[in-house]
This record gives sequence, structure tokens and C-alpha cells, in this order.
Amino acid sequence: MPRTDDFTLETKRVLAKRVGYYCSFLGCESLTTGPSDESDNATSDTGMACHIAAASSGGSARRYNTNMTSATRKSAANGIWCCYTHGKLIDTDETRFSIKMLEDWKQIAETTARIMVEKGCSYQEARKHLAFRDLIAETINVGSLDNDSQIIGELVKDCGVELSWGKDNAHVLRDLLIELTRNALSHGKATEVRLTVEDENITIYDNGAKFNPKLGLSNGTGGTWAAAAMRKLEVDKIVWVHFYEFGQNVSRITYIGKNANFGNITPCSLEVNRNEIYRGKFKIKINETCDDIYIVIPLYLVYSDIAVLHMAMEDFDSKGKTITLICRYVSSGVVEQAKRLLPHIQIIAVE
Repeated sequence: MPRTDDFTLETKRVLAKRVGYYCSFLGCESLTTGPSDESDNATSDTGMACHIAAASSGGSARRYNTNMTSATRKSAANGIWCCYTHGKLIDTDETRFSIKMLEDWKQIAETTARIMVEKGCSYQEARKHLAFRDLIAETINVGSLDNDSQIIGELVKDCGVELSWGKDNAHVLRDLLIELTRNALSHGKATEVRLTVEDENITIYDNGAKFNPKLGLSNGTGGTWAAAAMRKLEVDKIVWVHFYEFGQNVSRITYIGKNANFGNITPCSLEVNRNEIYRGKFKIKINETCDDIYIVIPLYLVYSDIAVLHMAMEDFDSKGKTITLICRYVSSGVVEQAKRLLPHIQIIAVE
């Protein structure tokens, strides 16, 4: 017997059509309808409509909204179309899937279908147009090593890192987050590890002993290898910053290609202008709490600017800290010249 707030057959059809009958579960990509061998008119349907805000209270219905009317609860606005496997998972696991997450998944699925129609392209081609979209916001806490890999792995997948940054980059990120969590809980004696995803940033906090995982990459095992793999991605517009603040180790990984305000990523950054460089007033203030210093240099630098910058930094004492120059809108030739003149400084070019 149908429940009061179950979707009508017409609502289910609307939800399925708006996503081209593809499953909306992020990363699934399954088509939920096709021909059946039973007859020339028969179809095989493997999809289902799921409630974003739960249809009923009780049990583990964390997504049940008491302020939502019955009409809204059973409307297409409160539904998401999935394959049967993932639809049942969404209906039964309300801890992992929040209302906001499911709403974002629905928007991604509908946008994909719209691109397919407008451009006459395949599902996979349409997905490429969504690269480097903002990640889906979420926060999780990890307090033990019992299921850290699964919780963190699901966070990376569910928040759209694979879709936005690419699978290979997402896998490197996932490995690093797991290793940082394990090291914090075991070696650092942390009592709390928190991971947050917001916009294009993934941040991990722990209250364990002060430790910079980016230093000393020549020795060690799991954490060292994961850190080295992440450092390699920094030349591809993905930056990993680490600092110690308010009694917490903070590691933040971000795609900076579209991030105009680098100060939002780390307190260990400063922006200089061209006049400071040419007048010899270019000074790098060393924050003792920062092991990594990021310098955002002016837009559109050319070869002569790099020569002046080199002279300005000749006598600079880094005090053992790593220095990274963020070059915005510069040619590959200028970047290569900067690397030759400043071999001990990391150069990252973004647009």
C-alpha cells in the first residue's frame, strides 16, 4: 500500500526524463532503462525515485524535515532519480548522504542531461564540461582507525572530487588524507581529526603533536610516499599547503586555477606588487608558525621582471622554510626562466 508521501507515477517519469534516465548517484553513470527480450514493446527498467528529504519520520530518518508540507515532500523538487542499487543505498544510509549533497547530485545529473541535448554529445563528453566545478560541501570527523579508509574514500567520491579534479588527482588526494589521518591518530596522538570540503578546498585538521608532513620526504613509508605523490601534483595547479594554527595541524589541498584570493587558502601567503620589486622594497616577512611561504607575484610578468625578482631575492634567508612563487598569467618561457634563476624556489603557474 503506497504511503501518503510516495511519488506518483507521473512524478517518477519526470525525474527519470530530466536526467535522461541515467542514475544521479555521483560516479555511477548507469542507464536505467532499455529493451527487454520479453516482447518488442517491453522495456527493462532498473531505476527508482528517491526522496531527498525523507518521506517518513522514525528510524534513522535524519533527512526528515518536519516543516515540509506533504505536497512538497512528494513533489519532483524533492526527488532524485537513481539506479535501484544506489537508490536503496540512499534510502537506507541517511548518515552518509545529506539533503544538500543529494540536491547537488541532482543538479549535476540534470546539467549533464541538458549538455547532452544542447551539444548532441555523449554522457561522458557532457561530464567533461563539469570539470573544476565547486566541490560539494561536507564535513566528517574520524575518531578511530576502524574504518578510516572507507569514510575518507566515500567523502572524496561523494563530494565530486573525481568529477571536478579528475580520477587520478582524486586518488592521490584520497591516499594522502588517509595517511595523514592515520599518522595523526597513531603517531601524533590526536583525539580528533576533522575533514571539511568547501568550494575548491579540502582541509584536514588534527589536534595532535605539531608536525609538517611536507618536510623530510626522503625517509619513511606510507605517509612519506603519499606526500611525495601530492607534491608532484603542485605543478598542475593543485596546491597543498600546511600550517599549524590554534593548536591544530592544518593541511589544505586546493585547485587554484580559479582562486583569485590566495589568502583564503593559507595565512602563510603574501601578495607583492611590481613597484615593491623594482624599488627594492620587496620584503618577505617570515611567520614563525609557517613552514611554507607562498608569494603571489603580479599579473603578466615577463622576462625582465623575473630578472629583477631574482636580484631582489638573492640575499633572502629562507630560514629553512620552503618558498613557492605563484605566477599568474605568465608564459611557459617565463616560468622556465624563473625556475633556472631561482632553482631553490618552487614555481607554480596559474591562470
